[in-house]
Amino acid sequence: MKAAWVRPGGPLYPAKRDVFKAQGGRQFFYDATDPALTAHPEVLPALRAGGWWVGTTRDPTWTTPTPDPITFAEMLSADLDKYAGPGIQHGTIMDVETHNVEYARLVIVNFRALRPGRYLYWTFEPFQGGLITDAIAQLVNADPYTWWLPQLYFGESVDPAFRYVSERAVLNDLEQTTIHDAKVKCYYDRLEAGWDGVLFDWTNIAAHLP
Repeated sequence: MKAAWVRPGGPLYPAKRDVFKAQGGRQFFYDATDPALTAHPEVLPALRAGGWWVGTTRDPTWTTPTPDPITFAEMLSADLDKYAGPGIQHGTIMDVETHNVEYARLVIVNFRALRPGRYLYWTFEPFQGGLITDAIAQLVNADPYTWWLPQLYFGESVDPAFRYVSERAVLNDLEQTTIHDAKVKCYYDRLEAGWDGVLFDWTNIAAHLP
């Protein structure tokens, strides 16, 4: 999987897509709540027509009050209705960083009941291996359309000099769980050779590329 998140406020049609493609990039994710995406419904179909995969991401804390897991799963499902439709390619990232693994598990269970064949990625903060239960590990391991997406960086409130987290350290942390290695992708804060997962974020990365 080689994808990138498109930061709201940046160009809706990502810049330097030729460079991204040359690096193996295939897919772009947008915030489901980005008003520009709603105002320009032609963007995702145009990218798909150009051979790209697309998708959206959503965080339950973007909604006040925070929705319960069933409601949040329904919101993720509604994003598919809004931005795709039956039989149209669209991936979903659930950005659940509550440290409440049971909440995340219930989101996955309820989303899967609504969307049995859709790609779903759960992204969470680094060094959360101690919270991963066998119940959610077995759920994701057995689901051919769901993947782990641990972040290799701390939040933007942390000094940029100390934001980056070693991929090896994050993967070592997950070794204490029963997660299958093949189900793990990563969320990177920069472009790295051989990346496998999602880049955060293409708008800023592209601005520094020749």
